[in-house]
Amino acid sequence: MLNATIQAAILGHAVREFPSECCGVVTCCPACLETLRAGSPPADCGCGQYIPLRNASDDPARSYTPDPRDWTRLIGSLRPNGRGLAAIVHSHPSAPPLPSESDTLEWWPDIPCQIIVSLLDRNRPDLRVYCRNAKTPDPGGASAGSDVLKPH
Repeated sequence: MLNATIQAAILGHAVREFPSECCGVVTCCPACLETLRAGSPPADCGCGQYIPLRNASDDPARSYTPDPRDWTRLIGSLRPNGRGLAAIVHSHPSAPPLPSESDTLEWWPDIPCQIIVSLLDRNRPDLRVYCRNAKTPDPGGASAGSDVLKPH
């Protein structure tokens, strides 16, 4: 799902948007999505696609909010194309690629993974993938914290 082409697209988007946070999504086929939701990394069947979104946050250097028009178009295109949301993507322009408290608490319940790119060193962006562990509580629940995230 996260092959070299997708990683390059994500990293390029993050660098272009600096000093703002970038945001986007990775989509995939239903079989890979179910594997991710079960807590396992899927085989790369070639189905993954990165879709950059505009950041509509009032403070884009410190947070991200997908542009509502981009989000509406994205959601409308998924089902007809047989695709699902595998990961929400965003960058941390001046922080490590670790989920912040708000990243954890605001994690959309139906999206199994988060991809965070750190641009602390723009010459060597650091991309990390965090997926929900199917056997742990929802990150928005009472026991939310870093133990809820399973890095891949």
